Amino acid sequence: NHSVYPAKLEKHLFKCNARPKPHPVYHVEGINSALAGFLPSSEETRSLADFPEEYIRNLILRVETGYNEFVKSVSNCYATHLSMKDELTNANNGDTARKHLIQQASLIALIHQTLVSHKDVTFIEFGAG
Repeated sequence: NHSVYPAKLEKHLFKCNARPKPHPVYHVEGINSALAGFLPSSEETRSLADFPEEYIRNLILRVETGYNEFVKSVSNCYATHLSMKDELTNANNGDTARKHLIQQASLIALIHQTLVSHKDVTFIEFGAG
């Protein structure tokens, strides 16, 4: 929350990013959120300290093995998708927003390309801004 002089309000509202902007058509509110009203059980919220050390070591080994097998050999690949063209060329987007839009456009394009050539694919997305 912040204050603006009345004489500068119109200009400020044009450039202020403190207010919500309309979402693009592909945006689904809360898509990555927990289900409404969902409360995890005590089993689902245990502390890491509650697990035996051997279990944690085994889990770390499984993650390292998966990384070495599937991720370590992955090369960088950059793409863009036509659905993001308007947002990518929007001069009102700042550097940070543009960086995130480029990441999202690349993910959309790569997913689209993969789905066209492979039908049995699972995507794991670890954050794209």
